[in-house]
Amino acid sequence: LLFVAGDDESGASWCGDCRLATPVIYSLIKGKGYTVIEIDVGDKPTWKDPDHELRLSEKFKLTGVPTLMKWGIGKPIARLDSELETCKTEDDVERFVRAFLSGD
Repeated sequence: LLFVAGDDESGASWCGDCRLATPVIYSLIKGKGYTVIEIDVGDKPTWKDPDHELRLSEKFKLTGVPTLMKWGIGKPIARLDSELETCKTEDDVERFVRAFLSGD
């Protein structure tokens, strides 16, 4: 599962971390047999609401976007989240995502 921020009026994600990480994530999983379900957390005011359903959900417990999760039987078995928020370059994203994917 890939949780990302919605697009703003310009058609781009309002979240800079999502704009940086999402293309890198897709480039690393392309052709590798992964199934990705992308979930849009909404516009900025919706996501920033502390009562957002994905923040409160016992299954998801999201704290930030982007978040990448490996899903097991009915629950997440691994997640990459706050690490993606620290990335400043595509190389940073690639390093974290490669490590995350290699944990299969």
